[in-house]
Amino acid sequence: MAQQNSTPTLSKSNVSDQRFAAGHESSPKNDISLSDLLLARQRIRAMCDESSPCEEVEAKPMAVLMRLQHLKMFSRGQSPLQKDDVATLHRQQFDKKLKAQFPDMNQRTFHHHEIYDLLIGLNAFCAMGGWYVRENNQEMIVHTCYGSIFPGLRFKKQGETYRCVGFNFNIRLAS
Repeated sequence: MAQQNSTPTLSKSNVSDQRFAAGHESSPKNDISLSDLLLARQRIRAMCDESSPCEEVEAKPMAVLMRLQHLKMFSRGQSPLQKDDVATLHRQQFDKKLKAQFPDMNQRTFHHHEIYDLLIGLNAFCAMGGWYVRENNQEMIVHTCYGSIFPGLRFKKQGETYRCVGFNFNIRLAS
């Protein structure tokens, strides 16, 4: 009895096998006619033959590598744009003006609320834009934004107080 969805099996050999005789219907698993899968495979091969040369394919990974290198430099503060912004702040002597405005910053400890008072003083001192606070369980960072860099002060936690450990032209959180 023939199955509903079967097609004749085509024999490739001259010797006929009784189990798979030419012209007899068989199950779909023995079907060697062109199925959707074979047609799709042929289409993919045809597309690969028509595809662009290898040189263009190799250019894409180079572009990705160049972008990755740029992001690495940018995250380390070594991009040309960041170096120019740091040089501009050096020429303006921003760090020296900050030390002159707040001379005892490195000698004293600050309570949590005193850092926010310092933040108000920094906003009045410099018109770069807003100063912001970021903190975690080990430190507190007071920073602003200048072009592509983030100049700021790092405060390390010592018990219930914080001590200013320094200024950085492009500060990052330690963790």
